[in-house]
Amino acid sequence: SPELWSSLTNDPRKLFLNRAIQGTYPPASTFKIVTAIAALEEGMVRPDETLPFVGGLQFGGRFFHCWREGGHGRIKLHEALAQSCDSYFYQLGLRLGVDRIAKYARRLGLGELTGIDLDREKSGLIPSSEWKKKVFGEEWQAGENLSIAVGQGYDTVTPIQNALMIAQVANGGRPIRPHLVKEVRDADGEVIFKEEIKKDKGISISPETLKEIRAALADTVASPFGTAYGIRSQTVTIGGKTGTAQVISEEGRRRASGAGSRANL
Repeated sequence: SPELWSSLTNDPRKLFLNRAIQGTYPPASTFKIVTAIAALEEGMVRPDETLPFVGGLQFGGRFFHCWREGGHGRIKLHEALAQSCDSYFYQLGLRLGVDRIAKYARRLGLGELTGIDLDREKSGLIPSSEWKKKVFGEEWQAGENLSIAVGQGYDTVTPIQNALMIAQVANGGRPIRPHLVKEVRDADGEVIFKEEIKKDKGISISPETLKEIRAALADTVASPFGTAYGIRSQTVTIGGKTGTAQVISEEGRRRASGAGSRANL
């Protein structure tokens, strides 16, 4: 009935929104996987290099806090990823800059449609200096690199993009295109439709880098200092990455929402 349809479409829970492919959210610290890969691939940090931080990083007129009060002390990339040290990744963000981070985010499928066979999939948003200049008419600011390096700022991804990102790291860099239907058969068992599975080349990330990241993701769960230690298993090896996004201001929400709409035209 019109009344029921109205109640469904106006429900504040957005019942017709497929959040897996249409909901776009800040990736938060799960994005540190991307920043770590970019830093290793671009030679901005060595796996054995330690960076000292105590509680955060002063940049310009603002102090960017680490989630852990007092910081993590001197720390290497492996421990920084497993412990999700914000201060460490702030520094990587400054070394890399937005465009190099964006390059590796897109290699991992973020900011791009996955190609799943469902309607109205959203692409999310991975910002670049060119994007900001085009959309806002403003230059990218160095301080913004700190936010995007930890998956905040303008970064938005869909849940399926995030799942595919970490899956491709786990499988050694083999690209994945998600599908709902493998094949369709008629009443006689004859195949009348079969999804073509393309054997794409691996994503352009070195095996050494992916191995380093996988080891850190395993310690995120298996080691007592890992942020996901609570989901460890006695029977299987689990790798993962935690992430908690901050709420942005209404002004920031308005700008990001408008920017995302215009960027996807």
